[in-house]
Amino acid sequence: MSGHFAALVDPDNELTLQDVAFGPAASRFEPLPRNVAMGYRPDALWLKITVKREGGRWPEDPYLHFHPIYLDRVDIHVPRVAAPASAADFLLHQRGDHFPAAQPGRFQLSYAVPLHLPDADAVDIYVMIQTDSALVLRGWIASPTGMQDIILTRVVSALLPVALSLGATILSFTYWFHYRRRHFMVFGLHLLANCYYILANSGVFKLGSLTGNGVLNDMVMSSSVLLVILSSCIFIREYLETRRHFPRVHRGLEILIGLQALALLTPFLGLYRPVAAPALLSSMLVQCFFVYGCLHLRARYHRPGSLAAALAAIVQCVTAAILVFWIVGGADFNGFYEYTYWIGAVPFTLLMSLSLILQARWLEQRRRESVTIRMARRAEGQAKALVAVRTRELQTAKEVAENALAAERESQSEQLRFIDVVRHQYKTPLAVIRNSVTALRHTMQADDWAGRERVGRIQTAVRDLVQILDVSLQRDRMEGSTVTARLQEVFIAHTLHMILDRIRHLHPERDIILKRTDVDATLTGWLDPDMLAVALSNLIENAVKFSDAARAITISCACHDGRLDIDIRDQGIGIPEDEKDDVIKRYFRATNAGPIPGTGLGLHIVDAIARAHGGLFQIDNHPEGGVLAHLSLSVRPGSYRNGSMR
Repeated sequence: MSGHFAALVDPDNELTLQDVAFGPAASRFEPLPRNVAMGYRPDALWLKITVKREGGRWPEDPYLHFHPIYLDRVDIHVPRVAAPASAADFLLHQRGDHFPAAQPGRFQLSYAVPLHLPDADAVDIYVMIQTDSALVLRGWIASPTGMQDIILTRVVSALLPVALSLGATILSFTYWFHYRRRHFMVFGLHLLANCYYILANSGVFKLGSLTGNGVLNDMVMSSSVLLVILSSCIFIREYLETRRHFPRVHRGLEILIGLQALALLTPFLGLYRPVAAPALLSSMLVQCFFVYGCLHLRARYHRPGSLAAALAAIVQCVTAAILVFWIVGGADFNGFYEYTYWIGAVPFTLLMSLSLILQARWLEQRRRESVTIRMARRAEGQAKALVAVRTRELQTAKEVAENALAAERESQSEQLRFIDVVRHQYKTPLAVIRNSVTALRHTMQADDWAGRERVGRIQTAVRDLVQILDVSLQRDRMEGSTVTARLQEVFIAHTLHMILDRIRHLHPERDIILKRTDVDATLTGWLDPDMLAVALSNLIENAVKFSDAARAITISCACHDGRLDIDIRDQGIGIPEDEKDDVIKRYFRATNAGPIPGTGLGLHIVDAIARAHGGLFQIDNHPEGGVLAHLSLSVRPGSYRNGSMR
């Protein structure tokens, strides 16, 4: 069975079957291809389908099958007899979404009419079409089995992009829930609008008797187109962040979105036809801007997923261009028109989903970095708080220490005043004794040698007592927090001999030997004699206390390169090896000192005197037993700075 199309346009919608089949209009039919595409037009269109029999008989139970299903009215006139003479010889089948009750079945997946053709080699079937949509028609004559295949193909071709869109919708809503970026949510809503459009075009939403006179079907179909256009523009605005990146375009896009939102009302007001074409054209222009915007964001900001989004936008542009081409009456090649949007929705959904996946990965990376930064800032804040607490504690400790130091200085000042008083009180009676002894000596006989000797011993004892008292008081001064050397130029050898003589008078029972001296009698140096006396007195007293009375204490002196080196060695109990570095600390006493009296200040004072003279003090065990103390002082003027030791 074969055939062909011929078309007749009825601009006034006045022609009847009688006119086009038997009247003067019958000669006005013009041949057409199998697929009819005539764009948006208010005219009625008459089609003459000439069907020729092949093989001697018609196929069993053939069906005439039409797409698409959103045509308002389709009157199909099938001849009852082999040679019809009038309109009464035709059987009328009414189809179209304005006649839902005449369409068999609950879902109008196609316009199908059973053909009971008369016994003739060829018959003419007349079809009258009226619609407010684009006038496109594609038809087949098929057997019941072929009819099932056509319906199955149509269902699968519709459900595949719907299933893909629903999966991508779930993905985009998941991303929106996690990252709260609006373009994820808007993309999901746009995909739902796509599903609505595809299902409406496929006939799933065109319910039979529930839709009354079919006006609701017009509203469903028209609103699906406008809703897709509106959601697409909103998604492009959110994805490109036009307010931030394209502020001038954003204002125009906001106006366009407002107009498209108002256009959603037109299907309910019967004004869909005048707004449909402008809406589609504006959508195509926005899609072209979408391509540019994606490429711009990629080039300037290296935004992830922009290239995939640009490819998706190109697919949408091509799809929109094809639809506009057919709307204005372009040829429908191979019946592709009806499936154009469905086919374009697949790569668009895949590419845009890829773009959003790349963005989600980038956002997740930024979120992790943000969490790391927040944790670092939190740790920094905690550290600052801890530092503030420690600073307050240190400030408090500083205040306590300063108060204690002030109290110590006050106490030291009081102590020094007390020492001065004691010194004055001792020296006064001693001066009286010394003056009295001198006067007594003057009254003695010149030949009273025994008396003069006794008086001389008293004078020597008083002089030594005054010197010992001065040394002891000077030692008390140096136990304070400040040690300052009062330098004066002295004969070094003479000063050393005087100090050692006084120390020998204090310890007449011990053998204190000046074993070696390389100090010339005429050599002078800058020293504090009182401090030197205190240092030597402390060192020799320690040697006396911690060594046997039968063993000698040896002293060696040398002066070279502006330094005075003094070594004092005893043969006593020594110092524990692990305590050698601690014995010069204030109040420290070695563990082997036992019951031997002491305060732990002597060696500390010696170290302070050495540093006050720009020198050093060292003490260590002698290889042959006992302790060797080494005191080195600078005696060159200007070789060190007089100062204080804290």
